[in-house]
Amino acid sequence: MLLFFLIFFVTNIFFSLILYSFLMRLNSNSGIDVNQFLLHSLGIGPVFTTLIIYYSFLLMPNHSNIFYLIVVGIVYLIIAILGEKDYSSLLSVLYARIGKLFAFQGGTLNKIEHFLFLSIVIIPISIYLWVYVTKILPQPLIGHDISHYGVVGDIFYMAKSLAPAWDMSVAQYGYAHGSSHAPGFSLLLTWERMVNSLFHVDSDFYFKSISTYYGLLIIGAQFHLVAIQNKWLAVISSIALISGLGFYIKLFSPHIDTFRIFFTVASFFYLAYAVKNPDTLSLILFGMFSGFTAYAHRIGIVTVAINVLIFFIMQNSNFKMRILRVSVVVLFVLVMGGNHYIFDLLWGRGDWINP
Repeated sequence: MLLFFLIFFVTNIFFSLILYSFLMRLNSNSGIDVNQFLLHSLGIGPVFTTLIIYYSFLLMPNHSNIFYLIVVGIVYLIIAILGEKDYSSLLSVLYARIGKLFAFQGGTLNKIEHFLFLSIVIIPISIYLWVYVTKILPQPLIGHDISHYGVVGDIFYMAKSLAPAWDMSVAQYGYAHGSSHAPGFSLLLTWERMVNSLFHVDSDFYFKSISTYYGLLIIGAQFHLVAIQNKWLAVISSIALISGLGFYIKLFSPHIDTFRIFFTVASFFYLAYAVKNPDTLSLILFGMFSGFTAYAHRIGIVTVAINVLIFFIMQNSNFKMRILRVSVVVLFVLVMGGNHYIFDLLWGRGDWINP
């Protein structure tokens, strides 16, 4: 369990904050809500880590676990060096922003309301996490979709290449599947297996925790968005979201849904920013989250196509500038995982284009 917490913290928090710091250096003239982006950025670390593994398996297959772990570490080290020179100042900035997220600073509530507000928010979350970690997480990995993605993740771990993505046959791997989703979600288990191998641990706790983690990020992002207008209304909206049976179940059972929905919703969010103020950071975030949407699930390809079309139509600029901005967005979509489907057409079955 201790190793699970270590993988969780490093991948979901530490890596995400490195990427957040790097991207915030481009925030000189952007109108993006930095607190909202802080919440969204906490979802980047896991998917970007699998993207590093994806390109490593593509360009440098068949190496040891240590090799790929070193590659991941080097990439994040480079990003960290480029992203921030003074991390002590970054920590103070993060503290201030997290304080505003939860009304620690600059709030309009009096002390009694402030205490009640924090109690309503923090106590249920703490109880839920305790029950989840002690009672639910240790349960076996069951369910059609999550079992499928788990098996695929194990196959990638054994193959140390993307060959299974192009042709996963029973004869070669003892398993076959009939779709060509990008392997982003499955590679989360591959990443966990590689880290676990250093300590001779056999566990899938981290992989099973992903659906709950992204579910909580969805709640946090919508809570903050509503809290800008009214904090008590934000509490009510969160209760309404959790009360939905489908969403409630996804918080407890491992599944891909919250993972892909998080990036889909975030891509809509940054589409709006890119239309309103198409600065460098807005274009990058729009392309990045759209790319992650496609990388998470093949349904995301349709989302990306609609996003790009809306962006092209809604821009307030001449045709040449529209084409240029769309090209920038499409480039980031491809780099951030969308190119998997092009690779699949070239080397795989290409059956992702079938309904």
